[in-house]
Amino acid sequence: MLNEIILVSVTPFSGTTDTDKNGLDAVMLQLIAGKMPNRNTLSGTVAQRLGIKIGETYLMNVREAGDDVEFGKDFTWVKLKHLTEASDIVETAHKLSPPIMINIPRPEGYNQLYERKTNAVEGLRTIRIREGKYIPVGDKSNLEHTTAKDVIEGSTVEDEQRITDIANRKTTKLNT
Repeated sequence: MLNEIILVSVTPFSGTTDTDKNGLDAVMLQLIAGKMPNRNTLSGTVAQRLGIKIGETYLMNVREAGDDVEFGKDFTWVKLKHLTEASDIVETAHKLSPPIMINIPRPEGYNQLYERKTNAVEGLRTIRIREGKYIPVGDKSNLEHTTAKDVIEGSTVEDEQRITDIANRKTTKLNT
């Protein structure tokens, strides 16, 4: 059972153009040090309840909470400490293991059971990997997972300007 202390930086999640049920944008936990499952996207509501903010760095605990028949392993995230000083971040990173992303596979039949309810946006990096213009360092690439492009065909995103507007809104939030 997974139970790890990790060091993460919080960034906006750009894989969807929709907000959660409370109108908040999803966030992504970028691993700096420690071992973390690849289920590192949190709804904006979960991030708000945890007290984590985009652009900040945190020492956190992630632990396996259970198994969902449709979605697979579920995880609980706990904020332990907000780190603001670069020296604290570096010192903490050295005390933990190098960053290791643990691939948590979805249950068999997941793709048949899951119906995406939000709009998906394919990232530029995924496109560049597919085109052979970007080579990831790790042994896994986004091409080994269901991409947003695979999902967007069943999505309600029809207007590229809407996607651009939402991306600009997220950038504006970062700069404020």
